[in-house]
Amino acid sequence: MKTFIHLRAHSDYSLGMSAVKIKELAKKCVEYKFPAICLADHKNLFGALEFSQACIKSGVQPIIGCVVKVEYDKKTSLNRKSLGEVLLIAKNKQGYQNLMKIVSHSFLSSDSLEDPNVSINYLLENIEGLIVLTGSKESILGKYVLDNKFEDGAIFLEQLKKKIKDDLYLEVQRNVDTYNEEFEQNILKYAHDLELGIVATNDIYFLTPQMHIAQDALYCIAEARKLEETERPSVSKDCYLKSTEEMFELFKDLPEAIENTINIAKKCLVYSETSKPLLPSFSTANKADEDEILSEFAKEGLRKRLAKLQYTIDEEEYFKRLDFELSVIIKMKFAGYFLIVSDFIKWSKNNGVPVGPGRGSGAGSLVAWAIDITDLDPIKFGLLFERFLNPDRISMPDFDIDFCQERREEVIKYVKEKYGEDRVANIITFGKLQPRAVLRDVGRVLGMDYMTVDRICKMVPNNPANPVTLSQAINLDRDLQGQRDTNPVIAKLLSIGLQLEGMNRHVSTHAAGIVIADRPLVEVVPLYRDDNSPMPIIQFNMKAAEDAGLVKFDFLGLKTLTVISWACDLINKKETENFDIGEISLEDKKTFKLLSRGETVGVFQFESVGMKETIKKLKPDKIEDLIALGSLYRPGPMDNIPSYINRKHGYEKPQYLHPKLEEILKETYGIIVYQEQVIIIAQALAGYTLGEADLLRRAMGKKIQAEMDANREVFIQGAVKNGIDQNLAEEIFNLIDKFASYGFNKSHAAAYAIISYQTAFLKANYPLEFFTASLNLEIDDADKINLFLNDARNYNITILPPSVNHSEALFVIEDKAIRYGLAAIKNVGRKAVEEIIKIRKEEGIFKDLEDFLIKSGVRNLNKRMLEGLSKAGAFDCFNPNRNSILKSVEKIISWTSMQEENVSTKQASLFEDIDIAYQKIFLENVEQWNTKQTLEAEFDAFGFYLSSHPIEEYAVKLRKMNITFACEIDSRVGSKSSKLNFAGVITSKKIKSSARGKFAFIQLSDKTGLFDVSIFDEKQLVQYNEEGLLEVGKVVFIVADAKKDNTGLRIIIDSMSYIEDALKDVKTTLKITIKDRKAINIIKDSITEIGIPIKLAVCIDGEGEVFFKNNKPIFIDREKISMLKNSSALEIKEE
Repeated sequence: MKTFIHLRAHSDYSLGMSAVKIKELAKKCVEYKFPAICLADHKNLFGALEFSQACIKSGVQPIIGCVVKVEYDKKTSLNRKSLGEVLLIAKNKQGYQNLMKIVSHSFLSSDSLEDPNVSINYLLENIEGLIVLTGSKESILGKYVLDNKFEDGAIFLEQLKKKIKDDLYLEVQRNVDTYNEEFEQNILKYAHDLELGIVATNDIYFLTPQMHIAQDALYCIAEARKLEETERPSVSKDCYLKSTEEMFELFKDLPEAIENTINIAKKCLVYSETSKPLLPSFSTANKADEDEILSEFAKEGLRKRLAKLQYTIDEEEYFKRLDFELSVIIKMKFAGYFLIVSDFIKWSKNNGVPVGPGRGSGAGSLVAWAIDITDLDPIKFGLLFERFLNPDRISMPDFDIDFCQERREEVIKYVKEKYGEDRVANIITFGKLQPRAVLRDVGRVLGMDYMTVDRICKMVPNNPANPVTLSQAINLDRDLQGQRDTNPVIAKLLSIGLQLEGMNRHVSTHAAGIVIADRPLVEVVPLYRDDNSPMPIIQFNMKAAEDAGLVKFDFLGLKTLTVISWACDLINKKETENFDIGEISLEDKKTFKLLSRGETVGVFQFESVGMKETIKKLKPDKIEDLIALGSLYRPGPMDNIPSYINRKHGYEKPQYLHPKLEEILKETYGIIVYQEQVIIIAQALAGYTLGEADLLRRAMGKKIQAEMDANREVFIQGAVKNGIDQNLAEEIFNLIDKFASYGFNKSHAAAYAIISYQTAFLKANYPLEFFTASLNLEIDDADKINLFLNDARNYNITILPPSVNHSEALFVIEDKAIRYGLAAIKNVGRKAVEEIIKIRKEEGIFKDLEDFLIKSGVRNLNKRMLEGLSKAGAFDCFNPNRNSILKSVEKIISWTSMQEENVSTKQASLFEDIDIAYQKIFLENVEQWNTKQTLEAEFDAFGFYLSSHPIEEYAVKLRKMNITFACEIDSRVGSKSSKLNFAGVITSKKIKSSARGKFAFIQLSDKTGLFDVSIFDEKQLVQYNEEGLLEVGKVVFIVADAKKDNTGLRIIIDSMSYIEDALKDVKTTLKITIKDRKAINIIKDSITEIGIPIKLAVCIDGEGEVFFKNNKPIFIDREKISMLKNSSALEIKEE
């Protein structure tokens, strides 16, 4: 029987090169009756374990290899490395260890991730247990041959042969379109002269000849090229999985080359294996001691926890549950895991790093609470241990830990120091070609026009919660089928897209996952390097890493914890405060009143428009309401929110199918909200253990039909056994089945509700500190700063303007106000500002502009920074004419440089007096900005308006137009649509597309806050865009239909215009009060026959006013109003 083994299969883990999926490769091997196959991806071992598992499952021997680049000759011009490939194949365990070591070193030691490589010496030092293949045109030997360096090639082969003897083979490849007979003869001559084996290989980049175009498209996607280009790299059309017969025919003159593929396969006795968890020891003690340590820590910790409780409990119940949990944890051999997590959390808390109260199902563990992993009493909140660690379903526990985002890295550093830097790493993730993305990429390489591709992409549903494959999308959409059947180009787009969908496209780093091992990681998995990560990354994805025995720990960064921490620090700066956020009452009335008013800007989880509307209807008055709302406000269960609210307020009566259900569902008014409720129902009514009930919950949630059918029978029989009618039992099973897929993890909801409550508590009770902390966290986000400033003003908090003499880099509390931070001004560098503030604190406030410039120095100042500071008014303490300073920036920089040179010159002279006198800067003599110009400059500096607002100019006219301001929207808008007038400045816009056309979401700002409007009429949208109405910064007048519904507030534009156009026919009068005689001539010079009508008055002794009686109307020239307003002899007011 003919047998051939392919030794050069490349999977889609050879990113952008191969269109071979591992599972499909294994299936094809079975179809072609290949007894073994070698995966030899380029540069990496990303797929080694997945490949091993797929092959073993299919009854195929997996062989692990890798195409590695090696630096083989340093005698090159331009200091470039000479890199050539070698194919390394693991022969035994030592070989696999060395292969992982070499591949890891290539990434960790190379300058470029594009060309990771090792030196020839490093390869030779770690070559034991490896089979080496060389001879392809990209190989080291191939490059020597192509460069006619035959002697160098011989030396290279002698080096390898000396190390690995019979494990060195020379490759022979025969692709029709790239075959070079002279090249092959040179390879064969080396084999003859040095007595080396030859082996037939064929690169596999696609499985069938029909996939060549798809693979070529994938290559073009990676290289940003187009298929129509002729001068571009590509692979041979022969690079598919050829059958044994094809390979025998191809190499019928070299039978030994075929036979050696079998000989190599017989030598290979290793593959990437799975393993039990490789947890590091918590201490030098053995595992049995870890069990004792955990028990001791947990019991002592629980006693401390219970001693601090403010509510009555049954202590026996707590210790009974603790004993049960400990028995399960120890039996499952997870004591070490709990101790490791507890250790780094305790270290965090002891070192002032804020840690979240819990996250995920881990909050259901009493042991976790006792040893400080969580801060939530699971018995008080009705949380279940079995939802986290189920003795009936063996799997690793998984604590997700939230840390303060600013200090997360400190915790990771501690872990690295404790367990060893070589034992801690991040986890790799692979971005795949999703349906829409693959169509866009393929459309681009096919040279299709954007509009056509965009139209086809939008016909593919995009629902991350319930993703649809491209094949499903085509089957579901007749229009898409019609496009495919009538347009050959679109047919080609879809055909290639279907073949490439799901391929690996790029790598990145898991946002939170860290693995900690009991040995150097390179002994377990290959390592990778990401330029954006401070530590190595394992080359296996999360699932493969767990299969390899590595244990994942999630170190998440949560911004809200940073806000809470900073706010608490500010509170504790008060001499009388000793504030601990963990000790606050969960029944604070001010907090629930704030939430019931919907004042949720900055409140964790509850900031969205829809959530604000919902929470106002809910009017929460207990923490359980927040837990429920966080669980219900999601697609699916959201439909139950109206019933929950109505039942809470007595407008609707809860319905219970059985009295026992009332005990379980009373907290949520008869609605199944939590997964834990499903578990308890199965236990209470059908006699399940909590572990068995969790398996039922899981089967229902994942819609595993076979398990569902089996459980239906068990549930009904158990319920009947407990005295429940069979028909009722079926009805109850159907009820929990309906809600199980929607049910949310209560442990997670409760932990996050605590964080939400804490932020609301701070806002309600310590608004000054809360807003200051929130502003500092968002210091680089102008939109968020504007949002928080507007909200702070609603709490009667004064915002003080930025000042180089009073501001810090960050926002700070000054008396009972918030001083604007200099680092929040655009183009103002934080480091430079901190240096300037340091100088100010050491030497006192700056006396004038010159003093500021000399002390700050050119090193801390640049043109853009000075422009930003002047536009923001940060120099108003020296000179209120911002325009003058802005126009003088270049002069200021030159003056500062000259003064520094003078100082240096005089200090360097032995004969000059060191006391140096400075000349004043002669700033540009220009007029001060008017209000409008000042606001425009502020918008440039801040990204919003600070001192006033552009619509203030139109305040009187807007009142006459019955305008609705942002702060009035809630009270004016109801469930019925009403037509209202709005005015504001556009702060942001998002134009999107759907199958029905383009639409836009626009955010506007007025003097009272921000509000959002929508345009769904595409013709309107195009018109307004063309007229420039939608540009950020434009002041517009809007007529819109506004109403509230289940999704929240909706304001849909009916018409939009520039505010000047909308208000041009609105009549107002200027009241001008004369305070000084000289004003009479000013007014006289401004009177015209047409313009703005005025009323004249005279101020008597600074108190009363006397109005002039006019026989006919008096008008003022519009263009002279700004000049009149700047006169101290007049007072002007619009009426």
